[in-house]
Amino acid sequence: MAGELLNNAIKYAPGATVTAAVRPEGDTVVVEISDDGPGLSAPERASAATRFWRSPQHSAIPGTGLGMTIVGELAAANGGRLVLDGAVPHGLSARIEFPAYAAEVPSAPGGGGQNE
Repeated sequence: MAGELLNNAIKYAPGATVTAAVRPEGDTVVVEISDDGPGLSAPERASAATRFWRSPQHSAIPGTGLGMTIVGELAAANGGRLVLDGAVPHGLSARIEFPAYAAEVPSAPGGGGQNE
């Protein structure tokens, strides 16, 4: 999923600075790929994860218009969601947000702990 977001940032914002981050935010873990390219308008961001949608400004760039749809579907299938937003001062921020959970750490054989 993050690979597709990175590929899109490189493909649709050539020459832009692309940043990748993974961080906890409250009860979620966020994977964010952002760039300082031309970005998408709010109506375009709302449509970007729709099958076969292509931005008019990118009509000359080869593609199927399925990448963001697939990322959104995979995120949802794993309990997450895809969020597209504008980056400041310009560009696009593509975030995949997953619920955070505490992993159980197995105890050491024999109970571990203090000398018995």
